[in-house]
Amino acid sequence: MVIDMTKSVVKPKNILRTLKEHNDKNVTTIKQVYSARTTYRRSLRGPRIEMQHLMYLLKRDMYIH
Repeated sequence: MVIDMTKSVVKPKNILRTLKEHNDKNVTTIKQVYSARTTYRRSLRGPRIEMQHLMYLLKRDMYIH
């Protein structure tokens, strides 16, 4: 659920609020939401560092040659 909401560019505080609304006994913290989002983003870029990933995306989407 966190990954789907991250893909939809939902703010972390709204992700946490939605999680707690779906389950009253949920004890997730905002730090756990941020960690899950970071882990997901790292899995997308693979072994590349952030700048390398940015250059990859720019080239892939033909912003640079």
